Amino acid sequence: MFDNIQWTEFPHFKKCYQKGQVIDLTVNDEKHCAIIQYGCVNVYNMNEDGKYIHLSTLFPKDIIGIAQLFYSPSSEMMLEAECETKVILINQTILKKIILTSPVLLEEYLEKINQKIYFLLNKIALFTLDSIQERIYRVLYLYAEKDGMVSLPFGKNELAHRLGISRATFYRELKKMSENGKIKLVGRKLWIKGR
Repeated sequence: MFDNIQWTEFPHFKKCYQKGQVIDLTVNDEKHCAIIQYGCVNVYNMNEDGKYIHLSTLFPKDIIGIAQLFYSPSSEMMLEAECETKVILINQTILKKIILTSPVLLEEYLEKINQKIYFLLNKIALFTLDSIQERIYRVLYLYAEKDGMVSLPFGKNELAHRLGISRATFYRELKKMSENGKIKLVGRKLWIKGR
């Protein structure tokens, strides 16, 4: 989305963040969206207990804050740079005008929102699974190639963290899944069965 827009025509600015730095989309009391130029950003949402739950990781060309363009949620979100990250910040009011005056951009925006809805529905389904093994398998399946080889964009320890389980539990469950034939572990490589 927005690949064909010349940002020099619109007020914007670029900002760099270091690993672990919190990204704030409010600048001079105005809300902004951000397009990731390079790096990646973890998105967290605060639950009722005050704990942050990892929702997703965004990568270059992803847009931060696009889902809040026409609606401001009351829940607390946190954006954290996973590595050195550079973004283009665009005022939400200006971005709304750009989208509403272009049928092509409006269609791209709606498609992006639909993708986010689908992603979050899958995330909800993941958390409603009863067993830890089911949750692990579902995530591994999402990152599996056609031959079953799993290519995670992050490490296994990070996956355990994102699933809300300890590393020890995660590795114990992986071992059980391997013994039961659900997955195949060879060194650091992992394949899932049934792909």
